[in-house]
Amino acid sequence: MKKMRALLVIPGAVIIFNALITVFRANIHLGVVLTFALGMVLLFAGIFYEHTVEYVPRALRYVFVSGCIFGVVFLIILFGYGKKSNVNYNEDAVIVLGAGIQGKEVSESLRNRLDAALRYCQKNPKVIIVVSGGQGPQETITEALAMEQYLLEQGMPAEQIIKEQMATSTRENFLYSKEMLDRQLGDAYKVAFISNDYHIYRAKLIAQNVGFDEITYLGSDTPWYLILPSGIRECLAVMKQWILP
Repeated sequence: MKKMRALLVIPGAVIIFNALITVFRANIHLGVVLTFALGMVLLFAGIFYEHTVEYVPRALRYVFVSGCIFGVVFLIILFGYGKKSNVNYNEDAVIVLGAGIQGKEVSESLRNRLDAALRYCQKNPKVIIVVSGGQGPQETITEALAMEQYLLEQGMPAEQIIKEQMATSTRENFLYSKEMLDRQLGDAYKVAFISNDYHIYRAKLIAQNVGFDEITYLGSDTPWYLILPSGIRECLAVMKQWILP
């Protein structure tokens, strides 16, 4: 009994702490809310373990445990996919997908994407960098503007940067970026995109749907406190993408 209670209470408390850390270090989104909710379910199930066993049907408990196992496996697959980048460093353009910013500053997650772009440029110094992202409800400027400012501060030439400042979703990131690249580069060009590792799989599906048939990708690391919140949200988004591409 005590062991089962500990197996629920300890992970629940850790997950709640993870959600709280994320609130202070990143923008709040559905994944953060779901992470907090998951932690609360585990915590209360452990504290009131006897009542959980007595009042929660066994079938429902099995469904919950199976869902958690499926989610963990799904997360491992998504993160693993994003770790296997396939850029060849002869692309004409690289699209850096936007992520939440804090006021005017890029978040750690977005900074990882931009740093990956800077490392890419060391091997392909003439590439065009498209920074794509509009302004969200918790942001004071567009993500693209914050991204451009960061790249300029790191020494990136302004003439190599294109800002796409209207997108509010991954689909719009690619759609609007494609329109800008088509105007500047014509019909025949090679393109890659950069995002955090967990996001690579779904982003590639969306890019292909928009018309980037041969797009390559480069994954960047995800901050530890965002692995679960962003991973949970991404699992749901991938399943939605499968159903409604």
